[in-house]
Amino acid sequence: MTARIEARGSLDGFFSLSPTLICILDTDGRFLRVNGEWERLIGAPSTQLHDRQLCEYLHPGDQELVQRVFATHRNGEDSLTFETRWRCPDLTHRWLSWNTAYFPEEDVVYAMVQDRTEARVSLRVATRKVRVLRRVNAQLERFAILIAHELQDPLRSMTRQIQLVAARREPCLDPEGQEFLRLAVDGAGQMERLIRDLLTYSRITKNAPQTEAVDCAALVAEVAAGLWPSILDSRAVLSYGPLPTVRGYPWQLKVLFQNLISNAIKFQGDAPPCIDISATVASCQSTFCIRDNGIGIAEEDLRRCFQMFQRLHGGGHRAGNGVGLAICKRIVERHGGCIWVDSLPGRGSSFYFTVPTRAAIAA
Repeated sequence: MTARIEARGSLDGFFSLSPTLICILDTDGRFLRVNGEWERLIGAPSTQLHDRQLCEYLHPGDQELVQRVFATHRNGEDSLTFETRWRCPDLTHRWLSWNTAYFPEEDVVYAMVQDRTEARVSLRVATRKVRVLRRVNAQLERFAILIAHELQDPLRSMTRQIQLVAARREPCLDPEGQEFLRLAVDGAGQMERLIRDLLTYSRITKNAPQTEAVDCAALVAEVAAGLWPSILDSRAVLSYGPLPTVRGYPWQLKVLFQNLISNAIKFQGDAPPCIDISATVASCQSTFCIRDNGIGIAEEDLRRCFQMFQRLHGGGHRAGNGVGLAICKRIVERHGGCIWVDSLPGRGSSFYFTVPTRAAIAA
């Protein structure tokens, strides 16, 4: 008897001090006891709820749910979680999250209730903002694709005209004129590469075909064949051990390897490029590493190297357009992975990225 009285005293203290909505109901959903926190919700003394049916205060669309919940408790289910809309005196509704527990020895249901209205409103606002941002991003992407396509033809025409001038008139020009012409040819080529890269970047999240098994060893061999003139010219050594078969979009993974390998060749140090590709395989994902002995990346540039139009190395023959690594990041994220780099200036860089294995997709 003493233990029961002490337990009842502890329960009374819990009811009075808890900042959470707490109540006890019978198995028909009738309020037997509530704590004082309910006064904030109903705008009246909490005793007003005594002996009243829970369904009286709920949105009509939630009443059937609550009836099923209490029927389930009567059949012996000990705990349930659900949400309802509570009808306020001003005819608005508040979202309540219920955690109920049935105690058969007392034949009652204990409930702890949280008011989730503000959280739901915040979520609705955030969801609406995300939808707006996605719509704006889609419009900007379409605009960028349109502009890039529209620029291609006049740029090709301009490039051809410059090349014709260079072929026919360069010997007649003085050294300064020849330098101006060379800069024009280089500028046109760089613009063409930029447009091509922007179109590649925009294609990554377009409607892609279904993922498929990709043999990365065969893919790297194909990329190496395509880059063979650059490899030969730079006297680069490209090596790779056994590489896994992963699940992904083949052309995107090809662009990923191509960009990282060509960067290792372009940003070589004093010695010929030495590029090594390796991978570690887990049940859900494979982690690849492309390591080189190039000029490296300064520590302050590591965080921004995957952002659009971030050219980490100045002009000259190594100048890029600042899109290649951004394309790599977008491809890896499209596959649900992540990409990062470790580097020491003058010592080389190691680019890491993860992609799903076949086992992850099959699971």
